[in-house]
Amino acid sequence: MILKKLFPLALVVLLAVLLVGCNFATPKEIDVVYVSYRDETGRIGYEQKVDLKEKQLWKYSSTAYDPNRIVPSGPMAENEGFVFVRDLDDDKIASFRREAERYGFANWADEYINPNVCDGDRWDIAIGFSDGTTKTVVGSNAYPTTWDKMFMAFEKLAGERILLFESDYYGY
Repeated sequence: MILKKLFPLALVVLLAVLLVGCNFATPKEIDVVYVSYRDETGRIGYEQKVDLKEKQLWKYSSTAYDPNRIVPSGPMAENEGFVFVRDLDDDKIASFRREAERYGFANWADEYINPNVCDGDRWDIAIGFSDGTTKTVVGSNAYPTTWDKMFMAFEKLAGERILLFESDYYGY
C-alpha cells in the first residue's frame, strides 16, 4: 500500500533529476550571414552581408562600384568594405530564422565540391551566431539539398538574390 503511494512521488523525483541533468540545447540564433562568390583566381567578385542582429543588408564590391578603385574588405576597412543597401523587416527576419532552422541551414556540411567541374560557381557562406561562434560553408559547383529552399528564404528576407544561383543554374 505504501509502495503504491510512494511510486508516483518517486517517479516525479526521478524525472526531475533526469531533466536537470539533461542539456536542453536551444538552436543557436543566427546573427549575421556573409555570402560571397569567387572567380577562377579566388578573387571575391560579389559579397553580401545579411546582418540579422542590426537588421541591415550590405553589399561588397572589390571596386566599390568604381572599376578604377580597389577597395579592401575585412575588419580593418570602413564598414568592413561593405556599402549599406537597406534595413531589414522584423517579421521577415523572424520568418527567415524559422526557415533557416527548418532547412538545417546552420547544419550544412563544411564543403560541397563537384570535382568534375573546374570552372563555374565558387561560393562561401560564413554564419555568425549570437553566442559568438561561426560556421563556414564552401562550395564549388555543388550544393546542399536545401540550397534552393534557402535561396528563396534569402530572397524573401532581402527582396533580392543573396544566393545568386539556384542549384541547377549550370545544369550540374
